[in-house]
Amino acid sequence: MYLFYYNANVCIIGVLRKGYLSLLDRAGSTELAANLFRITQTDEKLKKDKIKSDFEARRTHNMVGGKVRQTIKDIGGELPENLKPEKHINEVKKEIKLLERQAKKSFKYKKAEKEIKGLYYFKRRNIDFHII
Repeated sequence: MYLFYYNANVCIIGVLRKGYLSLLDRAGSTELAANLFRITQTDEKLKKDKIKSDFEARRTHNMVGGKVRQTIKDIGGELPENLKPEKHINEVKKEIKLLERQAKKSFKYKKAEKEIKGLYYFKRRNIDFHII
């Protein structure tokens, strides 16, 4: 699938990408968009030409991948194997969870701060109140 798009075997690209064999886990937006375009165009061609055999489907997939690669070259874009790998998706998920926890703590702190200010206001005014 990736042979003509990346112009290399998946294992070789995985080694170049610091040992990750799942290429899309470290792909940036440009690479993901190009892959999605390659996949959708292949799907459309398979449907349009009513390709049923596995051999023809693979050939079509390789042909479309090669054309997408050539288009990227023609417009002067960076070829997929030369793109800088992004952070692994698992690292990004961990960072998001950490940020969510920090936001929750910050929100709870601000809420508690408001409650404390409210209590102080009522004490200064000698107003009786009950916390429910």
